[in-house]
Amino acid sequence: MFTRDTAFNFEKSLKIIKNRTDIIISDSENTRQDIIRLLKIPEKKIKVIPLAADEQYRLLQNKELIKDELKNRYNIDFPFILSVGTLEKRKNIPLLIKAFYKLDKSEINQKLVIVGGEGWKKYTKILNLIHDLNLHNDVIITGYVPDDDLVKLYNAADLFVYPSLYEGFGLPPLEAMSCGCPVITSNTSSLPEVVGDAGIMVDPNDVDSLTEYINEILTNDGLNGDLRKKSLERAQIFNWKKTAKETWKIYEKLM
Repeated sequence: MFTRDTAFNFEKSLKIIKNRTDIIISDSENTRQDIIRLLKIPEKKIKVIPLAADEQYRLLQNKELIKDELKNRYNIDFPFILSVGTLEKRKNIPLLIKAFYKLDKSEINQKLVIVGGEGWKKYTKILNLIHDLNLHNDVIITGYVPDDDLVKLYNAADLFVYPSLYEGFGLPPLEAMSCGCPVITSNTSSLPEVVGDAGIMVDPNDVDSLTEYINEILTNDGLNGDLRKKSLERAQIFNWKKTAKETWKIYEKLM
């Protein structure tokens, strides 16, 4: 949550951005449209240059060794569904937990692993929800993990779920795709731009739809394999060299 002072300083910064900048680089078309709508900045002054996942996010070999490392370090049971993001309202973690709770456990034996630091006010509510649904043996919250371990988690997961309510870009789904992990994410904000047709997109307010798609991907080997292939192909579209090249062109033009 923003404090009053933070909001005041942010508002001043936005006025400077609006009145003094020659061009704005946006990391998604959705953010570009937000800038046009909220700040009334002419669209010709805004250039979209997507972000990319770091090169360390890639398909790894020796999955059994990776699983042993993760189990010893984070006490993770396998198989598991993964979600990554700060535990705050915008990340929509309660919806994911409710969808996980509704899965048919006679068919789905995955645990739910949630990676992310505590966000404002919502962390206790998430823990209370896990307790109320009696999921304390099935939901693992790791807290922050270093990037080296995050790569391993993406590689070891059966499915990555990211039901965020709003993202300016949304790096975690792209990181997951770069590791060949099937992805379910929201059909809102910039996320469709990132995932494209390589993943499944759902209404972030529809718990039943999310449950249905989780079940479908985890029980349909053909769909699971197809999404893994599409994830790797889609991730190749985004790379930092391309991002840097496009950014440099803008600086050259302004100079």
